[in-house]
Amino acid sequence: MNEDGLHYSKHCELQKRDADVTLEQCLKYLKCRNGDCIMDVGAAEGSVTLEVLLPKLPNNFKQLLLCDISPKLLQFAKNRTDDERIDTREMDIASSTIPDEFDQHFDHIFSFFCLNWIGDRTK
Repeated sequence: MNEDGLHYSKHCELQKRDADVTLEQCLKYLKCRNGDCIMDVGAAEGSVTLEVLLPKLPNNFKQLLLCDISPKLLQFAKNRTDDERIDTREMDIASSTIPDEFDQHFDHIFSFFCLNWIGDRTK
């Protein structure tokens, strides 16, 4: 994976377009509310999360956590926003465990173009 956030952000128009189409079709069923905690798994450098998902969220969401396996991409994402409700967390979604503080914490979990990279999807 190319861990250059600037390079990735310049070449993700397809991902942003497809995420936008998907969200337009699905958000009406999700009932996002004020005060929700939201996670995006595989957020990379944040383009899809910050440019496509974020504008569609209620203004008063409580937390938006961008997760990715790459600390370099997450740092790039973190530098793109000063909203204190938005944070990043290095995490390997293919791990067999999740952090205890994530258990029943999030109201919605999104993942765009990430799960296809997981080798063993049976975990």
